[in-house]
Amino acid sequence: MKKHLLLCFAIGAFASSFGQTSITSGKVTYEQIIKLDIKLSGEASQLESILPKERKSNKELLFCEAASLYKNEESLNDEEVIKETSGTGSITIKMKESDDLIYTDISNQSTIEQREFLNRLFLVESDKNTAKWKVTGNSKTILDINCIEAELVDTSKNLKAWFAPTIAVSSGPNGLMGLPGLILAVDIDNGKTTIIAKGIDSTPISAKELSKPKKGKKVSKDEFAQIVKEKNEERANSSGTSIVIMAQ
Repeated sequence: MKKHLLLCFAIGAFASSFGQTSITSGKVTYEQIIKLDIKLSGEASQLESILPKERKSNKELLFCEAASLYKNEESLNDEEVIKETSGTGSITIKMKESDDLIYTDISNQSTIEQREFLNRLFLVESDKNTAKWKVTGNSKTILDINCIEAELVDTSKNLKAWFAPTIAVSSGPNGLMGLPGLILAVDIDNGKTTIIAKGIDSTPISAKELSKPKKGKKVSKDEFAQIVKEKNEERANSSGTSIVIMAQ
């Protein structure tokens, strides 16, 4: 990680010496919105009207040219709880930001994710990134920066991203990477999840801020997805229904 930090500062110093203004290290703050469509069965279905329709949260991406770290904004520490009773059943809805960290090794095109689920930590390591992008040629302005649209191909998700060529860092929110510029906005499945940059701070970051996640049980992405599925099914079949909404 010290090598990554030295690379960030070295590149920054080189650019300054030639009068360039491109940002190569700093922090981006994002607003993430997830649309919710929760369906309940049996008597609990009459409680669907009280369920939240979306979840907003603030995220931040710490970055340099070698690595990035996506996480909750430092000031974020909230949990919303809704409780209702119907007949002999009850429902508890918890909307809590899980304490997730997504570390991207830009040089090696890989990620390490520290995921929190039901008060347990998991360390999810991915293989080398093989995502393919198609640049559409469309563009829009985000934070007064011209951004170019690209679509992720060879995937079941309809994912669009807008990247800034003037910020020459091949990374973005939620572990996205592989474009010739920093990703400032994302749209997944036509608005079901949106992420958009709200601010950029080009103050150089420290090695501590960009350290790799180390806590949690090591699992693959498929293993973690199966754990989440099984635990949610167990909780749904209990005497009361408890829904945990994980904003990722």
